[in-house]
Amino acid sequence: MTLTLLALFLLPLSLKMVLDPEGMRDIIEDWADSRGLQFIGTVVLFGLSMLILLTSGSGLEFKWESLITWIGVLIAVKGIACMFPQVAKLRERLLTESRIPIFGFIGLLMVLAFVYIDVQLI
Repeated sequence: MTLTLLALFLLPLSLKMVLDPEGMRDIIEDWADSRGLQFIGTVVLFGLSMLILLTSGSGLEFKWESLITWIGVLIAVKGIACMFPQVAKLRERLLTESRIPIFGFIGLLMVLAFVYIDVQLI
């Protein structure tokens, strides 16, 4: 269930990246310039990570059952990385308007994989 909720969190972002790359580029530029948005993004990522880690209840083992725990840890690391403005500037340079739909499509594939894994593990 937690992977499905994570997929629902990622779905609008991935669709925005695929359907409106120019608008997503504007959002990324605004994000890189605003320290307040970076802080709010960090808080949201930490909250999502804590929600995942508190509801998963499994340890950090190398098994399919522990996948959600590892995803929670990766989200926490991303939250820590979002605290630094250099990471936002790097993201702005790497995500050009021609690359944004590609990353959005990869995100949509991850959404499908999360839902499939969540359904299969139940």
